[in-house]
Amino acid sequence: MILSVKGTIGTAALVPSDVPMEDDSHFWTAGQSFMILRPKKSKVSGVALLEFLSSDAVKTSLRSLAVGAAIQTIAIKDLKEFQVPVPSDEEKAAIEAAFQKRQDKRAQVRLLLEDIDRERDASWPHDALQGWQG
Repeated sequence: MILSVKGTIGTAALVPSDVPMEDDSHFWTAGQSFMILRPKKSKVSGVALLEFLSSDAVKTSLRSLAVGAAIQTIAIKDLKEFQVPVPSDEEKAAIEAAFQKRQDKRAQVRLLLEDIDRERDASWPHDALQGWQG
């Protein structure tokens, strides 16, 4: 996962497991505004860490660690000292199930929006103007 530590402090994102790696023809890299967080498998899952870091209370706490007049930044040493609770195996399973349920709903919403766009594109004036270059 990645965490914004410069500028917009505290924004967290889970990097998909199928993201291209360095040896692939295309790969992702985190910019200098982000810290790559790799939770130890025996400690906390990436999903549980994302859920923790995405709470408003934790984002506010992270922002309180930031320094800098023009561009706020969190020092690596301060981030290393930031305490993260480790959920039990039962809590971890519930967290991951709830996360997956929300992801499934987001996928359904994306499909509905695509369907709405297709319906719009098939009606006037969109259908008549397709390919028009003005």
